[in-house]
Amino acid sequence: MTRSWVLSYQALRLVADGLGALESVGGGRASADEVDAARAFGRFVQGMAHATIAIMFAEGFVVDETTDAAARQPALRYDALMEKALTYFDECARLSKDATWTLPEAWMRAALTGPELARVARSMKARYRAAVPRTPAERAALDWPAIVADVDAGITSDLVVDMDDLNGWSNDVLGYGTYSGWSQLGFFVYGMADQSGNYQR
Repeated sequence: MTRSWVLSYQALRLVADGLGALESVGGGRASADEVDAARAFGRFVQGMAHATIAIMFAEGFVVDETTDAAARQPALRYDALMEKALTYFDECARLSKDATWTLPEAWMRAALTGPELARVARSMKARYRAAVPRTPAERAALDWPAIVADVDAGITSDLVVDMDDLNGWSNDVLGYGTYSGWSQLGFFVYGMADQSGNYQR
């Protein structure tokens, strides 16, 4: 649980610094397309990280390029934090849907075009929005037509992202599940189910 919190906020702080630099000093030697791609990708990461915190924790904090890192920030309840995350996905999709740029492969381990990133943002928005409710009543109260609209505007074919837990995007649950020892139940726990008496001996 700590890893999800720390890495999400690490990503948010780095993106906030990058987007803040774009706003304050401009792109410098970067082309207009590179700056636009960075803005859209930044919004995508902000959506992913805030949404991750919202589905895993009771509260979280908004961290973006407008956040005063030196000031104490108010905690938002998970549902309010998710609403904020959804706005970042929307902004990513808006900035990407008609774009002619392509993300560098190293940014996301997949060289997505602008319209492809917009579709991924809409799919992630639908996925996280449907995942955040804590109770049956909250689930019933979801705006399901809006979720379906995001699904329909989302990805329509397989999205293959090269997962690499040491360099780029990864799914730690799946990754660590393949490592001997990380996800195995300890023998001392297995032993508690032993019926032969050998465990007790």
